[in-house]
Amino acid sequence: VSDKGTIILAPAYDIAYPFSEGMGVLASGDQKLTAIVDRTGKLIPINGNFRIDKRFTAFSDGLLLVSKNNKWGYLNKSGLLDIECKFDLAQPFSEGLAAAVLNIKQCYCWYYMDTTGKPYFHINTKLNVYWALGFHDGKALILHSKGAVFVDRYGKEEKANLPQITPPSDGAAYHVDHTLVCKEGILTFDTKCRAISFTANNRSETKFMSITPHIKDSVPDYEVFFAEGMKPKEVLWLNTSTAVIKKTDAKI
Repeated sequence: VSDKGTIILAPAYDIAYPFSEGMGVLASGDQKLTAIVDRTGKLIPINGNFRIDKRFTAFSDGLLLVSKNNKWGYLNKSGLLDIECKFDLAQPFSEGLAAAVLNIKQCYCWYYMDTTGKPYFHINTKLNVYWALGFHDGKALILHSKGAVFVDRYGKEEKANLPQITPPSDGAAYHVDHTLVCKEGILTFDTKCRAISFTANNRSETKFMSITPHIKDSVPDYEVFFAEGMKPKEVLWLNTSTAVIKKTDAKI
């Protein structure tokens, strides 16, 4: 429904995921992609037996991560494949790049591609990489057998004071909501597979990014009107219609 209570799309689907980049994803209970829909309620049917990863159901850089015959690829907003389903492992796009493994039987080698599917850079194979996360502010977290590092958009390791994060070697452990249980604690990530934070077993927390979407990622659909004399210090958007307003240093 719209903010005025008008029905945009009547209930007829097993699952309707939140809108992203102006598009919503509709799926069956077994994660089969049924259709995509715009904010006017216009449906775009999907031809082909595609499935989605329930952790990554958001469009990013105009593309949606989908799978067919156990291979991953990317669908555009017209419901057509922009990048064919050929990857054994793949992540959503963020800041124009996405991580993938082409064939794990030949080589468990992660690399990042651009939105045309062209390889952008390969990750250092000496790291024995288990997982490559999405980009945020020009850097991505890479998890390897001995811990974690940040790399920039050219694959160069960045110096950072990171906690010890040893990922599980069992691939099944990566398919639990938006968390990854590591030896030293729990890593959380978002719908673009970007690292949010790491909470160690002793409860200490390291934040990699705010859980609040940036304005550029989630543009509000509403204007904000403040009472006379109120000068908020900070406005943090939780989604496209709700914000937390920090009025003073002590109160929200």
